[in-house]
Amino acid sequence: IVDAVRCTGCTLCFIDCPYLAVTMERQDDGELLAVIDPRLCVSCGICIGSCPPLAISFDGRPPEEAWPSTEAGTSLTYVCERHLQHHPAEGNGTVVPVTCVGMVHPDEVLAMLDGGAADVGLIGCPPDDCANREGNEWTQARLSRERRPKSRETLDLDRVRFDWRAPGDPPHAISTGFRQPVPARSWRSLLPITGMFALLLAGQILLTFVSVDAFGTDSAVFELSVKHRAGAPIEGAEPFNGGGTEEMRVEVQIDGVVAFDRSYDGQTVSEFEQIVLSPGFHEVLVVLEEDESRVVVFEEGRVFENREVLAVTVVDSTEGPSAERGAELFTTAVIRGGAGCRVCHSLREGDDGVGPSLAGVAARATGRIPGLSAGEYLRQSILDPDAYVVDGYRSGQMRPDVGARLTDSELADLISYLLTLR
Repeated sequence: IVDAVRCTGCTLCFIDCPYLAVTMERQDDGELLAVIDPRLCVSCGICIGSCPPLAISFDGRPPEEAWPSTEAGTSLTYVCERHLQHHPAEGNGTVVPVTCVGMVHPDEVLAMLDGGAADVGLIGCPPDDCANREGNEWTQARLSRERRPKSRETLDLDRVRFDWRAPGDPPHAISTGFRQPVPARSWRSLLPITGMFALLLAGQILLTFVSVDAFGTDSAVFELSVKHRAGAPIEGAEPFNGGGTEEMRVEVQIDGVVAFDRSYDGQTVSEFEQIVLSPGFHEVLVVLEEDESRVVVFEEGRVFENREVLAVTVVDSTEGPSAERGAELFTTAVIRGGAGCRVCHSLREGDDGVGPSLAGVAARATGRIPGLSAGEYLRQSILDPDAYVVDGYRSGQMRPDVGARLTDSELADLISYLLTLR
């Protein structure tokens, strides 16, 4: 539950929610408010730990009212429920069960230490194995002042313990005092796996002395590699006459006889094939077909020497930016290889949210910054979002790493699409 009075619209809960259950909605006064979808929320509590003003709780009360009480000089340890299902927490001090250590707010840890606790520990899953994505690592980063919301300068990190271990391991750290992201291991525990790798390495070295004849002593090879996107022109070949995208086919003929013939459904062809030939003269023909349009991509008559390998690579020619591919990047989530722009930017006029609506952005971009064309302005906005901040929004609101995740061609495709939004 979000306390609308406390919420500042900072978007940190929106960024951290592992289940996409948090959205930022523009209110009548123009401010953003975090809204939680109960159909997606699993009550992991990550958003509670990520909220600087303590505006989110499980029951609507201020979170600090649910913080545990402490006794002077005792140790206090937060343990995630995944661990408690395997082992009851034992040891000196107070144990606080939490759904995930990612819900522990830096201010809560400070309050426990200021309230008399000798130290505060957090027991959670190993890195890369948190049931709620990265809740454990995020909590450690917040307390270490490496991630927002950062702990206050008055927090004594030497009195904070982190113990990230597999749920099946007993949580011994309740009465210990080490601080490390991964439990220490004895060098003796590495001997079995070290021995296994040594045997594998020795085997690989011995295999290098074994003679391998892949195609025989009286043969040659024609090797074909094809990487093609439907409708794209082939490098060094005539363009398709119309073509299509329903079905594509690759055919290889050797001396007029079909040696390879394969059809492909979808938008791309990715093929690697080796055809063994007898040494001597051969006519080789490679044809790529899209529906009824056929293009010869390789044709040559030549003498193949004994054990010779002729490698032919068929690729699309370098082409300019594609607005169509840019539209895919715009709408596809980052986790699926896209740019994920649609998460924060609507394409409907006036539908401003976390980011401004991009309806008509191509027209607005023209002349927005003197000396920059519309394309140059859009490129700057992606690579350096704080260089120009749209009225009504704050610097730092757009993630600065969006452009870094894109290749140069993907960035050009995305800008090409944005320039169509007039």
